[in-house]
Amino acid sequence: MRAKLQEEMYTSLEQFERDVFLVFDNAMRFNMSNSVYYEVAEDLSILGRQLFPSLRTEPRNFNYIYPRTRQQMSNEAQGEAGGPRAKLVKSGGATGGVSCK
Repeated sequence: MRAKLQEEMYTSLEQFERDVFLVFDNAMRFNMSNSVYYEVAEDLSILGRQLFPSLRTEPRNFNYIYPRTRQQMSNEAQGEAGGPRAKLVKSGGATGGVSCK
């Protein structure tokens, strides 16, 4: 995916979205359901299903709707105990209040 992005091979958001969810689906298919890989893929899949509709309908406003940058998210994830899954569940924001098991 990184190479496709760098080489500008994606010609539509749908192509990119398909690859994103393929990664999540594969992580859940090939890892045990109690593994961190499965759990993070599941959480990211839930998040993606919330974010991609906004990207499709309001791409120019996406940064206003979801202003957190990747660096901010990385800093927060490193600073909190419990890892990314605990952070998603604790905040309620990333999953829109949906409990992740």
